[in-house]
Formats: sequence, C-alpha cells, structure tokens
Amino acid sequence: MTSAAKIAANRRNAQRSTGPRSAAGKARTRYNALQHRLNVPARYDQATADEIEGLAAYLSAESIEPREQDLAMRAAEAQFDLLRVQRAKVDLVNGAAKHLERADVSLPEGERAALAFMRKSKTLAAFDRYERPRDFEPQSVAAQVAGVAGFAPAGGPMIETLN
Repeated sequence: MTSAAKIAANRRNAQRSTGPRSAAGKARTRYNALQHRLNVPARYDQATADEIEGLAAYLSAESIEPREQDLAMRAAEAQFDLLRVQRAKVDLVNGAAKHLERADVSLPEGERAALAFMRKSKTLAAFDRYERPRDFEPQSVAAQVAGVAGFAPAGGPMIETLN
C-alpha cells in the first residue's frame, strides 16, 4: 500500500509538471512539435508519399488481397518514418559539430563529433519516441506480412539505410 507521504509527494510533483502556465510560456512552447516535423507521418509529406506508395506496391505486387496491401502500406510507411528519424538525428549531430568547428577550430574532428553528440544527447534521446510509433511496431508489421501465405518478394528496390 502506498504511504500518505508518497501520495502527497506524487501530487506535488504532478502540480509542477503540467507544462507552461503563463501566456509567454505557452507562446514559447507552442510550435515545439513542428520544429522537426517528426510527429507528422511520412505519408503526409508529398515528397515521400509517392515513394511510400511505390514501395508498398512492390511489397504487395503479387497480391490482390486488401489485407496484404494494407500491411504492405503500413510496412512502407514505417520504413520511411524510421528513415526520417535517422536523418533528423544525423542532421542534429552534424549541425552541432559544424557549430563547434566554427567556435573552436583547435579541436580535432573526432573530439568535435564526440562533444557535439554529448551536447545533443538529451535531444537525441527524445527522438526515441518517434522510432516507436504508437499504433504499431515495424517488427510487428513485418511479422504480419511474413505470416501472409505466399508473400515473399524477391529482389527489387533497396531501402536506403543510414549506417
């Protein structure tokens, strides 16, 4: 059973963690979610929508079953969402490293990259939530696709990955 002191502490903590209350604080945080646009699914980005549809069509090329086509679309969307997060992480660290390059030219390149990574580690950790979509896990979609009888595409387009 939870003690009265712990319940009181939890209530105090909850009061402090409700986000900004002042108009200035709310205005300052209003567009945080749009900063990197990772909370917008890739299918709504016109630049990638055609690529997603192409990959989904390839994945379900030999199928006329709506369920298989839906799973292929979900897998393609998940792949592109993950690529966007990976690119955002790389861009974040590279931007911080370039800033350090201008600020302190005496640091060797490896140390600049390590320092940039360290300075952005909290933001990078926050990106984890975008690598785990709320409605499904990419591994789950892949397992569902693999479980569909006769679904085994061979060859075809390669998915870009960041290594």
